[in-house]
Amino acid sequence: MNKLLLFWISIGLLLFYVGILPIIIMSSFLEYRGLFDYIILLLNIIMYGCFITGFLVSKKEYNV
Repeated sequence: MNKLLLFWISIGLLLFYVGILPIIIMSSFLEYRGLFDYIILLLNIIMYGCFITGFLVSKKEYNV
């Protein structure tokens, strides 16, 4: 299962959106611009890290 590229892309997007939705909802109530930038940076690193891992780990015979 962890050799599928679609699995890694889905995990990356899931982690990104699960992390960003509460931040977007709370940003309308609070003003913390500096912290928001660091959280976005961390979530982007996690998401693209999952993408890169998927491209490196995936096998061609599983991704037809």
